[in-house]
Amino acid sequence: MKKNNHFQFEEIFREEAIRGEKTHWQIHWFLYGIILLLSMMVYFVQDIVVGKYGIMLSLVNLLYNFAITGFIIKRKTMPWNGYVMVTINVLSLSIYNFLDGYYISPLAPVTTAAIMLYPVIIFLASLRMDKKLIIWATFLSILCMDGMYLYFYPKFNAAIMSEIVSADPLGQVYRTVYLALSGVLMYQVPKSMLRILRTQERLTQESQANKLIAQRDPLTGAYNRLYFDQHLENAIELAQKFNYKIALFFIDLDGFKSLNDTLGHDAGDFVLKEVAADLNHTIRENDMVARIGGDEFVIVISPLSNECKERDFSLRLLETISKKRTYKKQEVHVSASIGGAIYPDDAKTAEQLMKCADEAMYKAKKSGKKSVRFFQES
Repeated sequence: MKKNNHFQFEEIFREEAIRGEKTHWQIHWFLYGIILLLSMMVYFVQDIVVGKYGIMLSLVNLLYNFAITGFIIKRKTMPWNGYVMVTINVLSLSIYNFLDGYYISPLAPVTTAAIMLYPVIIFLASLRMDKKLIIWATFLSILCMDGMYLYFYPKFNAAIMSEIVSADPLGQVYRTVYLALSGVLMYQVPKSMLRILRTQERLTQESQANKLIAQRDPLTGAYNRLYFDQHLENAIELAQKFNYKIALFFIDLDGFKSLNDTLGHDAGDFVLKEVAADLNHTIRENDMVARIGGDEFVIVISPLSNECKERDFSLRLLETISKKRTYKKQEVHVSASIGGAIYPDDAKTAEQLMKCADEAMYKAKKSGKKSVRFFQES
């Protein structure tokens, strides 16, 4: 069961990863499209050299995005793609910040707004439901950000640096902790989804177990009277809609009371369980067996085929019930009186059909037991 659940979860995560990959791809177009426009404005309007490098780095990302378009459209899984995209994103941002610091101001890796894109890259990695990718994105972002700070720190203008609180080493520690916390939070996304799946699975199993308890007879495992009533009503509605017949067999065990009196209730319970199991093996998958009383069973055959209406099926039921059984090395014998009724030949409603089958069963019992009567014959 655990293996099946594990496989199920893997399938769900795979689907989510494919969706996340497509979302990452779409955001990639949007994000680097905007960065390309901004870089063009910086270069062509403001005449700042780093704009040229921004254009180049944006084009690299957009060209890669275009190269994987076929994979995204065909929904092909590419485990390597997430790592490639995250690495390109982090390196592109870091290279741009480095060039900004090199050409404009050493304080750029501290003061530029572009540094806030590192958490965005970590968020994009989390969309793929890959915990290792989130760790990689966080590690690479911290490495590049701190590496740039350490490279430019000796070049900081002391007078200006004293006016910028975030430029001191403690400020860089804050930024590093911020990125690490972003990674930790994003790392919780796949873990939270797994917890949700497991909780949903547990609740589903509990619901199914409770439903099974509500539908089944606790002793024999056959359906109970409540479920039988609902099933028969539904069966008649379907038979009316699709114009076919159904059969109802009412079974009353012969000699069951004397069995209880002579061998005890444990022997009676044993026989009831055996009969229920044997009847379930006799019917088709779509048919049903229910225990509606102490030693009373019903069988609903839906839809009714010729073999079910003919005498051989009824005799097969009798043979199944009347076969020899051994309880604590002692043979026990029961037989049955069976009454049958056909919808819509004998009745139009569930209540009437049950009444007809019951009446036919009493005719069978009066005729000497261990026999079958259909309502028409009675």
